[in-house]
Amino acid sequence: MADSAFSILQYNTAADYYSKAVKKFRETTPDKQYAQFRLAECYRIMNDPDRAAPIFKELSEGGYGMTNPLVFLRYAESMKTSGNVSEAKSYFEKYLKADPGNPEAKVGLESCQWILDNQAKRMQVNVVTLEEVNSTYDDFGPAILKNDYSEMVFTSNRYNEKTKSWDQWSGLPYSDLYKTSSGNKGWSAPAPFEFLGKINSEVHEGSPNVSKDYKS
Repeated sequence: MADSAFSILQYNTAADYYSKAVKKFRETTPDKQYAQFRLAECYRIMNDPDRAAPIFKELSEGGYGMTNPLVFLRYAESMKTSGNVSEAKSYFEKYLKADPGNPEAKVGLESCQWILDNQAKRMQVNVVTLEEVNSTYDDFGPAILKNDYSEMVFTSNRYNEKTKSWDQWSGLPYSDLYKTSSGNKGWSAPAPFEFLGKINSEVHEGSPNVSKDYKS
């Protein structure tokens, strides 16, 4: 059942079944390791590295990489995402021993080395979190709606009172467009962006684009 859900991209459903399957094994067997790897893959694809990384780590240290070196690459990627660059570098190197020409691993290794070489340098920008706008969900694709930068529209899969359906890939609501405005007290609480019932549909909305004259 887990493999079936995984094959049709229903990773949230597949993760539930893989988790149940893993718990039924009393000892470490190839079948259990396979189920663990697929469970971690579900979490990775669902953009949940905090749950994927411990499983990849256990498999990497438990010998699973000898039969499936891909686990080294996945663990390296999760470590780089979480900021553990030194650990990520070592596992990119492990994977490249099994697949020397892999471009994804090569780029990962080079990026880790670049970070280590430049970590003492000061950034040229200041990154500030918009507390009033950002959520714990996926917020992305901002576009300015006015030439004075006072209004913004962006995409988010956050929950709101109009949420009716859920994406079986992520287990989260389908993404909608949200609008926020800036003023003396900062940015306003985002609200679903509606326009003649043509924008926020029952499925995903993508990243918005606004014309140069801000009319479209």
